[in-house]
Formats: sequence, C-alpha cells, structure tokens
Amino acid sequence: MVEIGGNRFGIRMVGGTGGDIAGLEGLEDIFFNPEAYNVLPFLNNYTEDGSWVKTAYYIPANIAFYREGYVDKRGVCNIKKATEYYM
Repeated sequence: MVEIGGNRFGIRMVGGTGGDIAGLEGLEDIFFNPEAYNVLPFLNNYTEDGSWVKTAYYIPANIAFYREGYVDKRGVCNIKKATEYYM
C-alpha cells in the first residue's frame, strides 16, 4: 500500500526480466499500461522500429552491460559493442 486517504507516502516498485516467468504474467500489462496502474510513464524509443512509446521505466540490457571489455575506465557502457554481443 502506498496511498491512504488520497495521501501518497511510498514508492511502488515492480521488477522483471523481460522474459516469461511463471507468476509474473501481470507485469507485461503494468509495463505497457503504466498510467492505468498509477505508475509514472517513461517515454522511450527502445522498440524494434525505434518508435516512441510510453511504458513503465525500462533499462535495456545492452545499455547496462557492465562486463569487462564493454565499459570504459569511467564505467560507461559501449552500447554498440554490447548490442553486438546480444545479437
């Protein structure tokens, strides 16, 4: 519970892997319809065709790939190299 009598006092957090996991079937609906669940939408273009969509907050694996050889000395991920790894 994060709201009592219309007063918000907490943060709702839901997480998932992006894959199919038994028991987490509702996450996809929350992800693609964040406003229906009173979740702050995130405008992004992490889609296959690059179109802009509103979803729940999303961090693609190729942007947060912190493996040796894929980040520079500042800890910044080489997105092109990480994307090639996943492809």
